Amino acid sequence: MFVKNKKYKGFSLIEMIVAIFVFSLIMVIVIGTFISVVNLRKKTKTIQQNTENAHFVMEQMAKTLRTSSILESTETSIQAFDYSQTQCIRYNYNADLHTLQSEIGTGSSSECTFTDNDYVDMTSSAIGAASFVAVKSDSDTRGKVTIALKVCYDSNDCTGVDRVNIQTTVSLRDYEE
Repeated sequence: MFVKNKKYKGFSLIEMIVAIFVFSLIMVIVIGTFISVVNLRKKTKTIQQNTENAHFVMEQMAKTLRTSSILESTETSIQAFDYSQTQCIRYNYNADLHTLQSEIGTGSSSECTFTDNDYVDMTSSAIGAASFVAVKSDSDTRGKVTIALKVCYDSNDCTGVDRVNIQTTVSLRDYEE
């Protein structure tokens, strides 16, 4: 018959090591999860701020284009004469800087002149891609411009779930002088 010695109560060294190991493992998992949640929250907030900034800029462009006639349009640039401000304006996507840019030019509703590379950045470097699709007005149809932007957390890596696509279409009013 085995008799326990009631004089020595407590945990053995092996039990303490196992308990510390289990506690350490749980703490590593909890801290790792907490760090992941904090990083995800930071990334989400940055994407939200970049999207709000891009949306604001897109609305500014839409407001200007609404009262303009389109003079020239490419995939990444659009040139228009704004009748409300009687000035030429060009919007451009700079793929190297990942920004939307604007430039004010001189001229009339039929021809505009721009000083090359005199652009002003309208957004931070968070635009992964931009495209402009313009349909000019004619006697039968009212023109329209579609602006599409890909807003990113990191403009150098705009793939996967770290991006938001936003788009708007503007009908041209084609005011005349």
